[in-house]
Amino acid sequence: MLYRHVTSPAVSIPSGAPIGLVAKTLEACEGRQVPVMHDGHPMGVVRQEDLDDQGTLRAGSWFGWGSAKTARDVTSEAPILRTDLLGEAMRALLQDTVVVVCAGDGSLVGVLTEHDGVRAALDHLPDGVPARAVASTPVHSVSIDEDACHADQHMRLAHVRHVVVTDGGRAVGVVSHRDLVSEGIRRGRSLPLAAVWRRRPLLSVPADAPLIDAANLLVDQRVGAVPLLDAEGRAVAVLTRRDVVKAAIDHAWAD
Repeated sequence: MLYRHVTSPAVSIPSGAPIGLVAKTLEACEGRQVPVMHDGHPMGVVRQEDLDDQGTLRAGSWFGWGSAKTARDVTSEAPILRTDLLGEAMRALLQDTVVVVCAGDGSLVGVLTEHDGVRAALDHLPDGVPARAVASTPVHSVSIDEDACHADQHMRLAHVRHVVVTDGGRAVGVVSHRDLVSEGIRRGRSLPLAAVWRRRPLLSVPADAPLIDAANLLVDQRVGAVPLLDAEGRAVAVLTRRDVVKAAIDHAWAD
């Protein structure tokens, strides 16, 4: 059943809530998105990256540099489903990173995030399948010597949310879309890619790793993607949360 996989308890904010309150709500629930309600019905979500473009919360006070004033100004569209069918919600996740789940009467149940989707997928993945069989290729990578704006350009052109950071061709890290947003790169700020990456330990799996092992790493470490590395440390593919969700759909909910 879908509801046991949904992030809960359901936390929501009214569309007219001040943006500072939105930021405090996100911080309090330790989430990256919160449903926005208008006249008792969900109208979308506010994502953490939407706020990163508008200001920051410091010691409980909101310091803004954007033009948004209320939750309505930063609300992003998201699929809104009235269902308790996991397969239906998983398919919706392929179109977005979060699905707003409502009961049959329209009342808010919570949100199904990509992280939730991967956790749900663990029970529905095919046995004996290598991660490389479903992982994304080609690998999108940027050299550690580049400016972070090149990583941003690469993501925009390739329509991806992660790039592999390389040093001499070997994978040394991963930078996400959210990393770039939080550092102001998408607002035109210039920083070395290494400064955005911050030399965080590389989370990866061998190129021949089983899919279930790589999917468990995504869940345990709460990351959006892991590179698959060959014997020389070069990325041959990247397994994303979306890849795992799609593999579960193809196995358990194929038409």
